[in-house]
Amino acid sequence: METLIFEYDNKCGHYHLKKYSNQGMFHLAFFLTDDVGCDGVGSFKEWINDPTQIATSSNYSYLEKDEDDPSKTIIGCEVEEGEPGEVVFETTIKQLNYILDRWGQLCKEKPKEIIITRDGDNVTLEGRN
Repeated sequence: METLIFEYDNKCGHYHLKKYSNQGMFHLAFFLTDDVGCDGVGSFKEWINDPTQIATSSNYSYLEKDEDDPSKTIIGCEVEEGEPGEVVFETTIKQLNYILDRWGQLCKEKPKEIIITRDGDNVTLEGRN
């Protein structure tokens, strides 16, 4: 099972990464905290659900849809400009939509911690106070 734990920072008003289980989950964490934040869910969902869009990049991460299987996408980071890192977070469009929807919902609720777990194809996001 893969895990991420985020903690809410009352001073800054946003979440930061507290714990991660592997490098792929680390990429998901920084995509959520540095690129999506609590306000950018909508713009990333537009990209995810637009079949004409294949790749995009942002502050920390890049997202790329699998050309052979359009139901899958990866999240990674550029190690050097234009050079993708070797370790990525692989997921499906359906999972990423769920992650973004639930992340946005939890951001509004502002629990002390947000925990993301992934066990195979099953992804859950929970708030904990």
